[in-house]
Amino acid sequence: MTDLNDWRLSYSGVDFTFGTLDSDYPFEAQVIIGPPTLRSQDSEHPTDDGTVMGIDSLGGFDMTFGLITVPEAVEKPWLSALDTLGDFTAKWRADSVRRRAGQYATLTNLDRNRRVYGRPRHFAPVYERLRKGHAKYVAVFTTNDPNFYDETEKVALINAINPGGGGFVVPLSPPFSTAAGSAELSPVENEGNMPTWPVIKFHGPCNEPGVELLAGASVVWNLRVSGQIKYDEVLTVDTRPWARSATINGKPANGRLRGTMMSDCQIPVGSFHTRYKVKDRTGTSFVDIKWRDAFASL
Repeated sequence: MTDLNDWRLSYSGVDFTFGTLDSDYPFEAQVIIGPPTLRSQDSEHPTDDGTVMGIDSLGGFDMTFGLITVPEAVEKPWLSALDTLGDFTAKWRADSVRRRAGQYATLTNLDRNRRVYGRPRHFAPVYERLRKGHAKYVAVFTTNDPNFYDETEKVALINAINPGGGGFVVPLSPPFSTAAGSAELSPVENEGNMPTWPVIKFHGPCNEPGVELLAGASVVWNLRVSGQIKYDEVLTVDTRPWARSATINGKPANGRLRGTMMSDCQIPVGSFHTRYKVKDRTGTSFVDIKWRDAFASL
């Protein structure tokens, strides 16, 4: 059974839990979750009283953890305390993340099944009763956006000929495929309380593939790819603000996207459908859409 104090830090090569008394790194007190940073574009009225408020943008926030060491009944209890601090420090330093631009760790509350993206940052030990094996330390994780995300990733997969293929897709019939093109539907649901960001992958071979998000008969947004995607190519559109990009087999796909700007391609709260439009004479191309429900708080 999980506990509210069950947290897991994960990045390449590291995956460990902390917070509960059963872990190696228990809390002294509950986590402090700070407010998101606010960037405003306010301006003072040039000739009169008052302020003209502009666009407000939210950044990430700090999560501050206060932890303690548990003394051991040994001759030199400070040795185990120092070893514990050293182990935690090495993991929290996250060298494989902090030394590379655009790399992030995830921090997940296992009881709520919600994660944030960002980096471990500040770490400070306090050696006030170290000879007794007691030590306190503070660790701060800085997120890169204002939301929490569900730990479970949802997937919608649509094939050019036969919709379905697993994940959260419920195929609709009859298929609308032709030798020259197709238009297939599948449901998408964001059960959070904030809009979320999809990652869309177009798998060739095909020409001019595109995806639309539909609310009833209305198009919320549409994203299209110009030109051809070959049989051994995957064009990935990552709309998440901290990774926003379009790549084909990992290389930049500059100038290939048409339609709605990536910054507007969010999945709002609620239930929707996606429609896959593509020119594919082989019937083997497909698109997969992945997302996580988003929340304004833990």
